[in-house]
Amino acid sequence: MKLEYLPAGSQDCPLVRLYDFDTGEAVQLRDVACRFSKWSVDIVAVHDLPFVEPVDSCRLTLCVSKRNHGLSLLVAPSNLVCALSQCAWDNITGLIDPFCEAQAEHGFQWLDKSGDISLLLSPSGDW
Repeated sequence: MKLEYLPAGSQDCPLVRLYDFDTGEAVQLRDVACRFSKWSVDIVAVHDLPFVEPVDSCRLTLCVSKRNHGLSLLVAPSNLVCALSQCAWDNITGLIDPFCEAQAEHGFQWLDKSGDISLLLSPSGDW
């Protein structure tokens, strides 16, 4: 699974996209979201996950919070954080589900658009 920050180039930018993944990697990502929804973990550095390959040194930290702050930039241009509520992570778990099926090679899903930056899941990278 590739992790990339796209600051410009489309009317949907800025966005972070997770793409070029198989069903096994989608299952692992869904498991991360599920752990947030159950408060069994409160922060995960996506760029450090063994199945994730950052593009251009993109760094994405996910965390659970009491309210939705969405996805935003930290100090450095490719250092991002996505802080969402337990309920939002539960919803994201469901949004990832279709990509965990063997035939899910196409399509895309916006996982979050509540912050300054949108979060996209797309096997092909297109949207």
